[in-house]
Amino acid sequence: MLKITVFVLIWAAVEAKVALPKRITFPEDHTFDSNCTLSNGQQGVCRRYMDCGTAVAERNEKPKTCYFEGAEQFVCCRVPRPSELACSQYYFPRKEVINGLMTAPNEFPYMVALGWNTTKPNVYEYKCGGALISYDWVVTAAHCTSVGGQEPTVVLAGGVELTSTIFPPTPIENIILHPKYEPKISYHDIAIIKLTEVPHETEPACIGDHLPLISQNATAVGYGHTVFGGKPSDQLLKAYLQTIETVLCQFFFTDQDALPNGLLDTHLCAKDLQFNRDTCQGDSGGPLVLKEKAESFVIGVTSFGLGCATDAPGIYTNVAKYLDWIEPILWPHFIRKNEVKRSYLWSL
Repeated sequence: MLKITVFVLIWAAVEAKVALPKRITFPEDHTFDSNCTLSNGQQGVCRRYMDCGTAVAERNEKPKTCYFEGAEQFVCCRVPRPSELACSQYYFPRKEVINGLMTAPNEFPYMVALGWNTTKPNVYEYKCGGALISYDWVVTAAHCTSVGGQEPTVVLAGGVELTSTIFPPTPIENIILHPKYEPKISYHDIAIIKLTEVPHETEPACIGDHLPLISQNATAVGYGHTVFGGKPSDQLLKAYLQTIETVLCQFFFTDQDALPNGLLDTHLCAKDLQFNRDTCQGDSGGPLVLKEKAESFVIGVTSFGLGCATDAPGIYTNVAKYLDWIEPILWPHFIRKNEVKRSYLWSL
């Protein structure tokens, strides 16, 4: 007992003479809520570790420390993009394609078909695909927004059969093409479509820029032709593909008039290495989907290919490269500084 008492007295004396610093800073002088840079170069803000939803969720990655206050760690907290915040709010787990597999009912509730008017009233011809990335916004290929000089007028949503009459098609309110898209050039082949209302029995897919895109197992979805030059499918089809490096695709797409600068990082390449499944005519605009846990992410938009189910991979627009264009249009409330500040503490 005497030894313990002496030890406590000595420690108290040392602590009184050598006061521990209340704040330990690291090479960069940070304060609460100040800007910081993560190890991967992304921007963040300094927050308490337990208040940083992204740091807590990404436990396998060691967070970058801004400073300590006593024993409390403040870390560089990754700022979720507006698309990521939107996904966290509206997504919840839910109960043409060459040689494609038929899809299960409600398997792709974000899938839409773009419809054009015909000579018959209330009868539409579906020629392209797309995907809901918000309740009333669709992402598709820019070249799908005009066929024969005519724009689509409706979408049939929910991944249902094209002959389905359960729910009526949803009218299109507005079509926005990427400002750098040129019809005869296969760059920036992406557009977003505003619907007049939220379609029945649908759920949006997510988009984001945090996923690895190379050598990933993805799923292409569409109503396209089952053989080159054949008839489109009324049933939604899917094909399991693997994404490959764009540089490996260059060989197949040399001397293409539509690609004067070759393939860029705004493109994605994907191919079925085993069964030769592929997207085809009519699949244009449809999504290339990557699953992360229970969430479906649209990583690509079907753009073009050389024939169908050939040795050449299919080419998709890389959606992650266009978030800076999409997000201010779809989620302006998340762009406002105050809204984003409050959203740093989102729960996962």
